[in-house]
Amino acid sequence: MAGIFSVGRRAGTMAVAGLFCVAVVGAASAEPVQVQFDCYPVIACRDVTPEGFSDLRPGEKVIEARIRVSARIVAGSAEDLREMLFEIRSAEQRSRIDDFEPRTQMDSDLLEPIQITRTEESRRSLGVGLGGSIAVPAPGVTADIVPTANLGASRREAVTSSFKKRPPQRPIVISGTTHQEHGVFFKLRPSSQTSLEGVHELKCRLRVPVAWRGDWLLLTCRAEGRWTRYFVKADGVCGQSRFVLGLHAAGDEHAMQAAENLARVQLLPREREVEFSSEGSRSEFRSGPLRGSARALAKMSGVEL
Repeated sequence: MAGIFSVGRRAGTMAVAGLFCVAVVGAASAEPVQVQFDCYPVIACRDVTPEGFSDLRPGEKVIEARIRVSARIVAGSAEDLREMLFEIRSAEQRSRIDDFEPRTQMDSDLLEPIQITRTEESRRSLGVGLGGSIAVPAPGVTADIVPTANLGASRREAVTSSFKKRPPQRPIVISGTTHQEHGVFFKLRPSSQTSLEGVHELKCRLRVPVAWRGDWLLLTCRAEGRWTRYFVKADGVCGQSRFVLGLHAAGDEHAMQAAENLARVQLLPREREVEFSSEGSRSEFRSGPLRGSARALAKMSGVEL
């Protein structure tokens, strides 16, 4: 009999151990989320200088650049994607941010304001007492009889108040300028109504010299996610890319060719990465082709180099 119980206990222990191993293997093999970015780095810019701008800032104009960035999840689950960060800047500070979109946005899962109703109760009571005395004529006996009657009246009052409260919101887009307005950042977060995967359009308006025909900007893309491994949750970078954007004035054929040449050079394996100096204000390119193409566009910026 004892042998039967011993075999049963061993079988139960092995079953529990097997389930534990399956759980550990499942947690260890959970694939972390991975994101890839793509962008066509040739941007045609149109002149959007507002009326009267030249009176306030002579020698300058405003151009608009619309940048389309695509994000694709190549591994893991979209639920583990926490946020995406895009930063656009003039690394050599030849242009300044005048305006940008999207602006900071807040969102809530509730469509209507929250209605709150409160009820307060109060009670009031009224009491009346009647008293008297009676003397009993008996030798050595004196009695006082005090009959009392209470007439009570109670009143209940209920006051109901109702008001509406704004539903709690959370930011889904956070944006602002960097590097003394020579750059701009866009931080995107998921919501129940939006997706981080797909195409995102970033719009920048830049103040440039009147003679501007073309230039280049740096675009940095980074995705951050969360994954679980061996029952431990971790946050970290799950995708990043850098692009050198070639900007050209819309309709300027020569400037467009220079921007397209910059795009072709970036397809070369050795030219896909942009290195930054320790100060972080300027860029350094790995070798000649990318540096030369960027400099050719910079000469069209209207700024003496």
